[in-house]
Parts: sequence; C-alpha cells; structure tokens
Amino acid sequence: SRLSGTGRMAKVTLFSWGPGDDLVVTSGQIPQGVSETASPDERRRAVSRGADLSWIRLNLPWSLWKNRNFVQAPLQMFYSEAQNVWSQSISRALSVGMNDANLDARRMLLADEINEYKELYCTLLTRMVENVENLQEGDAALAKDMLSRLYRGHQAWHLAHIIIKHLSPRPANMNADLPFDLVHWMQEHNPSDLFQGGSSQPFLTDGASYRANDDWWRALFHFVMHVYIDQAVEMLSLIGRDGPFAHQCGEDGVEMVEVMLSLLVGGGEGGEVSLFELENMVDNNVAIDSYWRVWTTRKEWTYLDKLVQRGASPICQKMATMVKIMKGSEDEISAHAYSWLQIVVTRMLFGRSETVLGVADLASYADDALTVHGQFVRKPEDEESVIKDLLRLDMQGAVQHFFTDLKDWWSSAHLADVLYRGKYLPFSQLFASNMRTYAICNYIDILMSSNNMWQVAMAYVKGVVESDAMVDESTSVEARERWRVRRQEMLHLAHLIISRQHIDSDIKCRHLLQCCPEYVRDIHGSHLWDDSELIVKTASEIQCAWGLRLYARGHEAASLYWLARAESKLVATLASQSLHSFVQGVDDSLYRMQPILQYVEETRGEDIPSEVQLIRTYSRMRELMATVSDLSLKDRQSLRSAKNPSGATLVQAGREAAKLLLELLDESRGGETRRAAPRRFWPELLSYSIPLIESGIPSLFSSSDMFLCLQALQDVESSFKADRRKRSEAERMRMESIRLALARGLSVSLQQEASAQ
Repeated sequence: SRLSGTGRMAKVTLFSWGPGDDLVVTSGQIPQGVSETASPDERRRAVSRGADLSWIRLNLPWSLWKNRNFVQAPLQMFYSEAQNVWSQSISRALSVGMNDANLDARRMLLADEINEYKELYCTLLTRMVENVENLQEGDAALAKDMLSRLYRGHQAWHLAHIIIKHLSPRPANMNADLPFDLVHWMQEHNPSDLFQGGSSQPFLTDGASYRANDDWWRALFHFVMHVYIDQAVEMLSLIGRDGPFAHQCGEDGVEMVEVMLSLLVGGGEGGEVSLFELENMVDNNVAIDSYWRVWTTRKEWTYLDKLVQRGASPICQKMATMVKIMKGSEDEISAHAYSWLQIVVTRMLFGRSETVLGVADLASYADDALTVHGQFVRKPEDEESVIKDLLRLDMQGAVQHFFTDLKDWWSSAHLADVLYRGKYLPFSQLFASNMRTYAICNYIDILMSSNNMWQVAMAYVKGVVESDAMVDESTSVEARERWRVRRQEMLHLAHLIISRQHIDSDIKCRHLLQCCPEYVRDIHGSHLWDDSELIVKTASEIQCAWGLRLYARGHEAASLYWLARAESKLVATLASQSLHSFVQGVDDSLYRMQPILQYVEETRGEDIPSEVQLIRTYSRMRELMATVSDLSLKDRQSLRSAKNPSGATLVQAGREAAKLLLELLDESRGGETRRAAPRRFWPELLSYSIPLIESGIPSLFSSSDMFLCLQALQDVESSFKADRRKRSEAERMRMESIRLALARGLSVSLQQEASAQ
C-alpha cells in the first residue's frame, strides 16, 4: 500500500493481482480517529478529525511482526539467515552466467537452494512454537493463525523442492524417484498417528457370523496409500496365520494375508523385491524403474486375484479393494482416500507401470483430483492454494497465493526469484522479471519497517539489480525499457533505505556511505549504477544530515568536516564562523579542529574550499608559533653545541620551522599555492622570523630567503597605504623590529655565503 495525504483525508492506494501479469490498482480514503476495533460500517461513517495515522497498517500476521515480541526475534533471525542463503545463490548464478546458454547449469543449483529455504522455514516454525507458550488471549489467537500459515508455508516449500528437483537436470550419479519423493513428503506432513486411534477389531460380530469392520480396514488402506509399511504389516499380522483373528478369516483369507505380506515385506523367487525394499532402494540412491516393473509382475498378484474370485472369505471384498489400490485403480483410490491430495500421491505411486511418471503426469492427476473433490472452487484465504498451484505446475499462481492466502511476502519473493532464474514462469522472461521485482519490492517494504533489517534490504536491492537480465528472447524495445525502469525502481529503494537510517556516530555514517548507490559495486568490481542513472547523490545527503546534526550539538569542526565532504553550500558560512572561533579560542581549539584538518589531509589539498583551507593555514601557523616559542626559551649556547643531544634536536626543529615559515610566505614555492597563507596573516608570520634569526642556528636562512621576507614586509607596508589605514604605534614598532631582525639576518647570511665561496 502507499499512503498519501490529500486535504484532511488520508488516501491509500492498494495493489492486487489481476489476470496475467496485470496489477489491479484501487484507492480509497482512510477515516481518521477511528478505533482499530471499529466495525467496517463505523469506519465508513467516520468523519476525519485529523487524528494520527500511525494505526493504519496491513492487518496481517507477517506485517505485524515488528509489533509483537514473540514474532519479532524469530523473524529477524529468519530474514537474516535467508538473506545469506539468497545472496550466496545469486553469486553462484552470476558466476555460472545469466544467459540462456547456461540455463541448465543454473537450474541444477536451484534444488539445493530451495532445500535450504525449507530447512530455514522449519527452524522458524520451531522458534515460533517455543515463543508462543505463555501468551495473552489476543496474541495467542494471532500466534495460532500465524503458526497454521507457517506450517502450510513449510509444506509448500518442501513440495517446491521436489517439483524443482524433478524439473531440473541432475548429476549422472544422482537418482530421484518422483512418486516416492511425494510419498515421503506426504508422510512428513501427515504422520501415521493421524489414522490411528480407531477400532482395533478387524471384524464385527453379528450373531454367529462375522463381517469386516469398515473403520479398521479404512485405516489399513490409508497406511498402504502412505506406504506406512510397518503399520500396515502390524495390522495384517492380526489376521495372519499366527494372528489372534486368523480363525475369523477362513483359510483363503489367511492365505490372502500371507501373500499380501510377501508383496509388502517379503522377497520373491529369483531376487524379486518387496515394496519395503523398493523404498529402501530409493533412500540409497538406487534407480528402481526396472525393479518396480518386476514387483508389479510378481506371480503373487495373479494368485491373489484367484483367491479373491473364490469369494469364500469374509475379507474377500476388502482384500480385493486393497489389491486394486495397489494396482493403481483410479476409482478405488478416489473412493477410499481421505483427501484430494492423497488421491494424487497414491495414483503417482501405484499408477506407474512401464512408463515412468513425471511432473507432467503429476499436474494431470492433480487436475483430476481437484475436479472430483470440487476443490477448483476458489475459497478466500485457502491455505492449500499454494500446494494446489505447485502440483498443477501453476507457478504464477503459487507466487500470487503465497501472499494473498498465506500472507507471506518472503515466500512470494523468493519463489518468484527462483522461478525467474530457472525460467520456469510462463509467458516470457519479461513477465518473470516484472513479477520477481514486484514481489521482492514488497518484501523489502516489510524489511524496512524495522531499523535492524536495512542491511538485509540493501542486500536484496543489490542482488536483484546484479541478476536482472536486460532483455528476453525477443530483445524487444519494451523489454529494454522495462529493464531500465526496474533498475530505477531499485535505485530509488536503495536511496530510500539508506537515507532513512538514523545516524548517531561517525562510524555509523561511514558504514552507511559504503552502502550508498553511487559506491555499491557488482561481483566484477564495477559500479552497479552508472553516473547517468544517479539522480540523487545519497552520500551527499547522508553527510549533510550528519554534519548539520553535529553542528546543532556544538561540534563545529566535525560538522564542517562532513559538510565539506558533501560539497555543501553551507561550508563557507560555517567555516568562517569556525575560523573565528579557532583564532579567538583557547588552547584546546586546535584539538577541536582536528576533524577538519583530517579532511584536508585526506583530500591532499585538492578542491578544498578556501575557507576550509584557511583553518589548515592557521593550524600550521600555530605549529610554527609553538616551535619558535620553544626556541626562544632555550640557552642559545646549547643550540650551537653539536655535542649536546637536546641542542641537536632544537636545531632540527628550528630548520623545520624556518622551512614552514617560508612555505607559508611564498605562494609559488614548490607549487603549494593552496597551502600559502593569505597576506593579511603575514605580519604575524614575519614576527616569528625574529626568534629564528636570533637563535644563531647556522645557515638557517639564505640571502634569497631574507630578500623574500623583506619583500613580504614591503608588501605589508604597501597594503597599509593602499587601504589608507593609519598604523597604530604598536604596529609601527612591530614592523620596525621585524625590519631590523631581517636586516641582521640578511647580513649574516651574506657573510656566511661569502665565506663559503
């Protein structure tokens, strides 16, 4: 849904599935100030009073996860674990290749991926059960409904694993039997105790005669249909030769039971196998097609038919029904199955003969069973709808009903993605791409409702863009255009995910910057989006927001650091204020300015605003001032003593200070034009030359250096005349002291150079 304020009445736009790949868009007004428990009529009659819209939300279990403690933790863990599986699967698909030439190799990866989803779903279900034991009545009802949907979701993913496994190519050393896979799926989700608990008597007494107990025999038929062989053998043993009810069966009846037990668990002549051994072969990765044909042609079947035709035993009719079920009789299976699903699986198992049944036969059997049981009638929120779609190979319907009926956008998104990469969705790859993007975008909306899930959401955005094929087989203009639109949709989502995150530290800001669309790279190291696609620079917005927040907290330098990185227009104004604070500040002002100085060092003097560079200049001036002050306090004789360790250190410091002074004065020296000090700072800089000259350090300045300083002094005096400003007495005395010191320094340097020559 999308909310938009229009006047005083909030409007909501709703999207629902339509025919084919169409989306039905509807809109309406949401009454404000109405209780969540109000009836639909009360909501329609309500008058907007400008109330808070925070209560407006999708009233579905999967969308309420963020508001329920018993739901939130398990789902957050599930979402994170599933994202790891998905991202790894996308990487493997990209390494194989997304073009049609690599389709079979891509499809071979899908079954294992779905199996991991199924296991994660089962783990989620277990965690949910552990968290719902001591809940209040309202939450308990919600939990019960959600657990029911989760169980159906797990059942559907298990079935999807079977379907995709048999639709995809398999390694040569791997055997898979679709009918037995379906039987094992049905066994897992329909345990044997479902059919137990009835009467333990195979016969009912009617005076001096006996008649078969229909409930007992119905349970036996269900065990056979589910291939619960142990339970079926246990029941048949009651009427076998050594069973307590053998005398009620008659000799022919006992003989029938013994023959049936041989078919179920006993081997025949010449290495003939039983149904029990066939199931073990499947578990041991053995192809059973030839063995199954041998089992269906064993002579025991003919002998059973003869015994049934005699009709001398009270169980003759029941055993005849059991034989017909095991031979795949559609009528008998339909008449005695407890559900349409049991009909489908039983026909797939016992209906095979010379021809091996595959997924196409499964779809046909599912259609037949649904027709017989009237299950094609659409029910609202049918929890079996996804299973019906998968059995009928209606992949589009499965993606749709995962959300509409099971309220599960996660499954809808991931199933659509799997089908897209395997090209199992109908119509065209363009349709598959659109459906997949639509489902994943809705799932990302759910992730964005929690601040803890933003990195998971970004992983999906990145993976979708990386694995999105540009065109389908037709290479149509429409396909290319839709590809560009999908990229823009995901770019918008990426910007929204990053820009809405709360920033409370520099570390969090830097972490977000790494995930910004302009910096995200694909598996090959290239930018995921070109510069031409970037409408908004997310990184600039994040840095500006964090910089302004720091400024509001009084951290001017840190604020200026982030605003300068973002190339904000506020830098000039805030930098001037920070510079004034820096110049007039106390001793710790240099420490407070470290963030902006760090920024200058990181950018290496390139494209730095002049106001920011000014702060760097002042910092260097303070370094010079500290060195000069240290020199003025030391014994001049120690500076001339090369044997004094401290004197040697001070001499080196003096030379570095002199070099720094000259760099700040000479705008063209070494090409460091951006690092030169503005002329209005030269009087202060020239005053630092006095203690350096008087320190007596030999060869500290050359004659050309002294001429440079004298030229700078002349420029300063000229600036006073140009500004028509009268110098104060203190300024006049300061200029005279500097001139005398520079003259002495020039004289000393000339003498030293003459002596050297």
